[in-house]
Amino acid sequence: DSDVYVDALIDGIIDNSKKNAIGKEISPCWNIGALSTEAARTTVEVGLRFNTDGTPVASTIRLVGSSGGSETAARQAFEAARRAIIRCGTQGYNPNAVEAGNDSQVVLSFDPGRTGQTQGIVVK
Repeated sequence: DSDVYVDALIDGIIDNSKKNAIGKEISPCWNIGALSTEAARTTVEVGLRFNTDGTPVASTIRLVGSSGGSETAARQAFEAARRAIIRCGTQGYNPNAVEAGNDSQVVLSFDPGRTGQTQGIVVK
């Protein structure tokens, strides 16, 4: 029974590592400095799909949800997130981190208030 628990714990660590990897890859391109004060306090969830080479499919990038701001602030925060995804994804993201090419949607949460190595970007 303890082996099953350890395996599950390791799977969770690996899964979290993969989830954090995409945030680390996008964060250098995420420019929140130009956002309005309200938009800079708005968390947005962005859904998208990836090609088999790890590049984002730009036409699939869309706002899934938001919290902490008005619709205008959410739209502004979403546009910053969208630009970051496209700009940093030109060479393709790590396919292991993004489930590349499997046609399932990945949802990323962009939270300007969260700090750490991923700069507030995590896979939901």
